[in-house]
Amino acid sequence: MYQNIKELQNWLNVQQLDVAYISDFHSISYLTGFESDPIERILALVLFPQNDPFIFAPALEVETVKATGWPYPVYGYQDSEDAFAMIAGHIKDETTHFENWAVEKGTLTLERAQQIQRVVPNVKFKDDLTPLIERMRLIKTPAEIEKCIKLELMPTAPFNLVLML
Repeated sequence: MYQNIKELQNWLNVQQLDVAYISDFHSISYLTGFESDPIERILALVLFPQNDPFIFAPALEVETVKATGWPYPVYGYQDSEDAFAMIAGHIKDETTHFENWAVEKGTLTLERAQQIQRVVPNVKFKDDLTPLIERMRLIKTPAEIEKCIKLELMPTAPFNLVLML
């Protein structure tokens, strides 16, 4: 299920990037199976080239993330907490290298980029993940093709059964 995450981690390694910060909820859903539209709240998938990824979500969503079968850490926050300071702390717990980042440039707002810069002053947003994730979503894996086939057949199965009678 997490083949695309492994692919992103390999890409980070090849590009010599330290962190991938994914904040688009559609991308997070695609990569993890966890679906949520956090509205104005922070939802992030953080990847490293070598270490396990983590999801950072509103505290009320933590159990829902775990219920999807997500095998890696999930961290939650309350609205009254400094979410970006917490994200930075979790990143620093995972790695001593956290300067060179890949982000989804099309969806990371300037306000949130500045919040990241506030808590990780030496951060450099070096690469855009958007084209890579878009390509992943476009080119289906064998497992995704199988899932599409099953979903395509499901709505017509009762109709086909009636025709056979």
